[in-house]
Amino acid sequence: MIVSERGLFAHRPQAAGVAMATSGAAKASLEDCLPLQTVPSLKLMKLRTFAITYVTYAIFHVARKSFGSIKGELSKEKWMASSLTSQSNMYGLMDMVFLGLYAIGLYVSGMLGDRLDLRKFLAGGMVGVALVLMTFGVAGLANYHVFWFYLMLWGVNGAVQSVGWPANVAIMYGISNELEVKTMPRSRWFGDGERGVVLGLWSSCASFGNICGGALVGILCHVAEASVAWKLVMVASGVIMLVQSLIVFLFLVPAPPKHLHDDTEATTLSIAASDNKEVPVEGGPVGISFSRAWMIPGVASYAIAYACVKSVSYSLFFWVPYYLTAERHMNNSKANLFSVGSTTTFASDRDPDVN
Repeated sequence: MIVSERGLFAHRPQAAGVAMATSGAAKASLEDCLPLQTVPSLKLMKLRTFAITYVTYAIFHVARKSFGSIKGELSKEKWMASSLTSQSNMYGLMDMVFLGLYAIGLYVSGMLGDRLDLRKFLAGGMVGVALVLMTFGVAGLANYHVFWFYLMLWGVNGAVQSVGWPANVAIMYGISNELEVKTMPRSRWFGDGERGVVLGLWSSCASFGNICGGALVGILCHVAEASVAWKLVMVASGVIMLVQSLIVFLFLVPAPPKHLHDDTEATTLSIAASDNKEVPVEGGPVGISFSRAWMIPGVASYAIAYACVKSVSYSLFFWVPYYLTAERHMNNSKANLFSVGSTTTFASDRDPDVN
């Protein structure tokens, strides 16, 4: 199988988004069509892009947090009916299907993001997540108890949620098609020198989303009975996601306007010529095989390391609230307070091996 050099990184979540730039010249944005004097400054547009993508991925984590936060209440009510005797087995199977399809989806989203408009791609994925969450909540309100329905629904959720990380990170840091040039690939909105500090700050959106998701559960548990609150949590998460998808579709600019990166493009092309490297022609992406991707230095080791980190992260993310609620009899609002804190760093800006 031949995939694009950017799409091939999608098996590793952190690199998937970085590798998802569109081939050739960036698609024309709204700002490209405006008179030059009316286009916002680059600094203002960077700030706007940062804010929109930050809030967007935080809401993706609100959506993921919602189910982890309500497992305890579902267990108390023995809500889902199936041949599986243990409620925890049901939720474990749902998590496994979610993460399995999420992992596969990251790879597929990486390839699709190479070929589609990232703004529409991201907004479409968000609409899909919103519909799944609202369907989950409405089915609960309708007293529908069939486990296999919820299992299928949560699997679809994992697949469509995989759009979030690759698309958002590609918009912030996506590389261009000059992969054969002996220079660092160009990013979209943020350059190599600022990538470490910006990515460090931006990555806190995951923790921020977890905190907001826990707060949403706590608020709704205070204003409604627990047996109703968990259903409202799913519906509310879906509505929030739907509203943000509209903001993304209307206001997000996937790449800087053409006149702002013309100079950078010319510089890259001149460096390529001086190195006697063939400059890729605008149009199709450069393709390599999946097996060759694993031969790229660092891919295998980084992928394995990130998988280990994520296995610990998601174990806590999905199961600590359930344990505290179902086994320690703690209320939902308190059980979700563990999702606090975030890590930011300037180190990668100072490390020559990273930059």
